[in-house]
Amino acid sequence: MSRIGRVPIVVPPGVEVHIGEDNHVEVRGPKGLLRRQLHPRVLMHRNGTTIEVARRSDAKLDKSLHGLSRTLLYNMIVGVTAGFEKQLEIVWTGFRAQVQQKTLTLQLGHSHPITYEAPEGLEFELNRTIITVRGIEGIGGAGRRKYSFCTETRALQGQRY
Repeated sequence: MSRIGRVPIVVPPGVEVHIGEDNHVEVRGPKGLLRRQLHPRVLMHRNGTTIEVARRSDAKLDKSLHGLSRTLLYNMIVGVTAGFEKQLEIVWTGFRAQVQQKTLTLQLGHSHPITYEAPEGLEFELNRTIITVRGIEGIGGAGRRKYSFCTETRALQGQRY
């Protein structure tokens, strides 16, 4: 049995988890609402304040989906309660950043400023030289955009020497 998949998920107070037909999961919490369709080969059982994820058989596909589905569901619960964040630090002298509402403006030594509009589900925060990107999704959806934004921003700084 998967070591990750067999750990029950504790649903904290203030979070509603609805498991529908065809493993359509909806998680609602203080920070928002997340929906995801999990694979039908995975079984989910609600026992009061915990959710247990099981698999139908010991086939290779079922084993791989077991831990993955449990982790995706757990990340949805963490996202609607605490959220996820990624931090970038501006380290070179003369580099500047500025946040105005949902727009991040970077001055990274190029001949022009670089501006980013925050995609839906993400927000920027600036604290001197640290840019914080926050959202409720871990990897999929806006979470993927969060990590791709961070990767693109690092690449804009140019080669370090």
